[in-house]
Amino acid sequence: MSTQLAPRQGVAPPPAFDPVVGEERLVREAILLVATGAAPRVMVAGIARGEEVLDRCRRPALEAGVRLLARATARGDRFDVVVEAIH
Repeated sequence: MSTQLAPRQGVAPPPAFDPVVGEERLVREAILLVATGAAPRVMVAGIARGEEVLDRCRRPALEAGVRLLARATARGDRFDVVVEAIH
C-alpha cells in the first residue's frame, strides 16, 4: 500500500525553498532586533551562503544603524554573522 497522495487538480505545488532567502530573512530579522533596541547584539550562526547573504544585507544594515561582522566557524563552509549597533 502506497502512502503517497495524488496531486490535487487545480492546486499549485508549494514554491521551492531557497536557502539564500531563508538565511537572508534570519539576518534581516537580527538587523531589526538590534536597530529597534530589542537586543544590543545578535549572532546568526551557521550561515552557509554567507557572501551572498552579506551582500544583500549590508546596505539595509547600515541604513538601520547597525553593522554586520562575519566570524569564522570550525566548519570552513559556514560562518556566523554578528549584528551590532554602530555607536
